Amino acid sequence: MLRAIAAREDQMLDACTVARPGDAKATPGLDPDTGMPAQVDPPTVYDGPCTLSDPGQVQPGRGTVNDGSTVPNVRVLKVPHRAALQPGDLVRLTACSFSPGLAGDMFLVLGEEERSYATCRRYQVRGSSWLSPGAPA
Repeated sequence: MLRAIAAREDQMLDACTVARPGDAKATPGLDPDTGMPAQVDPPTVYDGPCTLSDPGQVQPGRGTVNDGSTVPNVRVLKVPHRAALQPGDLVRLTACSFSPGLAGDMFLVLGEEERSYATCRRYQVRGSSWLSPGAPA
């Protein structure tokens, strides 16, 4: 099993950074220079290899219709076992070997797909290039 896990990670040719937004209700500290609330970047909880894929078939309620074609709005993010993501985490693809247009796209983690004998962790994510690359990650 350890060889299968290592082989799966070797196949992950894309890269991503995952941030965990803090409690939006928490009172932010003030910037001493401006007196305004300080911008705090959410902490990075994972930075490393990944693979993004579309589900094998779009299930009812998991796609959008655009000009008669069904486009998946829920995708699967595969990461190594060491990545412990949570719902609400923000994923930014930083490198995509075979689809460079995906680099910079952002996704929201919805939940984990658990499996027996998993060689990687799989998370359902929602989002796409319609999320601005300038949005906080």
